[in-house]
Order: sequence, then C-alpha cells, then structure tokens
Amino acid sequence: DDVWDQTPTLSDPSGIVQDTLAVEGGYLLAGALGLGSGGEQKAWVARIDEAGSPVWEELLSGNGTAWFTALTVLGDGAYGLVGDTRQSGDDMDFRGYVAKVDASGATTWEHVAQGGTLNAATVAADGGLLAGGQTFLWENLPPSGWLLRLDKQGEEVWSKPFGSEKGGEVRGIASHSTGAYIVVGGLRESPSALSNDLWVLVIDDGGEVAWEKTFGGPGEDLATSVFRRDATLFVVGGVTRSKGAGESDIWVIELDAAGSLQGDRTYGGPANDFLEALVP
Repeated sequence: DDVWDQTPTLSDPSGIVQDTLAVEGGYLLAGALGLGSGGEQKAWVARIDEAGSPVWEELLSGNGTAWFTALTVLGDGAYGLVGDTRQSGDDMDFRGYVAKVDASGATTWEHVAQGGTLNAATVAADGGLLAGGQTFLWENLPPSGWLLRLDKQGEEVWSKPFGSEKGGEVRGIASHSTGAYIVVGGLRESPSALSNDLWVLVIDDGGEVAWEKTFGGPGEDLATSVFRRDATLFVVGGVTRSKGAGESDIWVIELDAAGSLQGDRTYGGPANDFLEALVP
C-alpha cells in the first residue's frame, strides 16, 4: 500500500522527475520544470523529507534551457547533477550540463561541455565526477558514447568518445573495486548494424579502457543501469529484444570483475517492458 503520494514541486506543477536518490532524512529529486510561455525548461533539483514534504528546491538555467537526468553523491557530501542544456531557440545545440550543489541546495559550480548529452554520473576518486552520455561532436562519425571527467572544482580533466567508429551511448556508471569505473550502455557492432548490443566496459581514472564486452542477439539490446554488489560482482540491468517473452523485456545480467557472465534473467510479459534504473 502507498505510504504517501505527493506532488513535490514547490513552484510549478509542470515538471518531470528524472532521477531520485535516498539521502539522510529524505530524498533528493532531479529533473526539469517547464517554466516560461515558450515552453522553456529549467533544470530542477529539490529535497523532500521522509513524509514527502518539500524542504528546498533550486532552478538552474544552463545556457538557457536545461534539465537534469541523473544525480550522485560526491565525496564531500554535496551532490553532482548531470543533464543537458541548449541556447534558447536552438533545439539542436545540445551541450552536456553538470552542476554541484551543497546540502542546502546552493550551487557551488556549473560546467557546460560542448557537443552532446549526459545521462549518468558517479563520484570520482578525487571527489570530482565522471559523467557519461552521447556525443555528436566528432565529425564523420556516428553518435558515440561519451565520458566527461571533472575535478572537484568542476574543471575538465578529460573528455573522450567511446565506441566512436561504430556508434554508441553511455547510460550507466558505477565505481569498480579496483578504483576504476564500470560503464554500461549500447553499442552498434558495426556502422551498418541496425540495432545495439548491450555494452559494458571498464576504464581507469585516466579514461583508458581495461576491457569491454557486448552481450545480445539480433534485436535491440541496451544496458540502462549498473551497480556493484560486492568486490567481485556487478549487476547490469537493461532491455532486450533478442530474448524473453515479449516485444521487449527487462534483462538483468551478473558479471564478475573481469566481465565474465555469471548469470542472466529476463522479466516481462507479451508487450513491452523497460527498465530505467536498478536500486541496490
């Protein structure tokens, strides 16, 4: 049964929640509010208490129109938020957008990175942040998986495309037991391929690939979330059209630290089922 059901937006009812994080004494919400007569969105972060009552909210505008798609706890107890921004009136000028806010919602810094969208994040070893998504910046290449590393002051450490010759996207990131990062998403096995395979790679803190693997079949397969269960086991969740009972099914796989498959299972019925996030 429902414990409570609230509309958490303090200032505008036309909003969307894209990510939620349990924090001490309540929850942190991230998304966008549709402010303005022209349909412009502002990136939105809010904190609610355990009863669902608003504690605070903040709106950030980025380059004009902005929204958050993911959030993470940073090493100093603040929060990192990632998403997209574009100049008002230019629907094609997507740029990655990252912000850091403290426990009271005050903005510490903002960072705008050219050429793509961001939809995943995790804290880095130095208290900074690793964000991932998809970039359209590199000419003569299909849209590629993209990773952006920032330090704790919000300055860029490095920015790299991954899977660029084939096309791909990053949808989830988690810390690896070795101090590296496990990254998941979708990758086309060739430029002419009609569908993605579920894609997993491990990189070090400098962005060098330790290993990468794909899983899937003839249909569309995509990883959307990952978490580390313990020092030797990762759980990856996503969606598959290559196996299961329906048009698309939720697909959960377990991998060891070297990327070897330990088990997998599909969930769903005869229609379409989709997984957005795993909760440890």
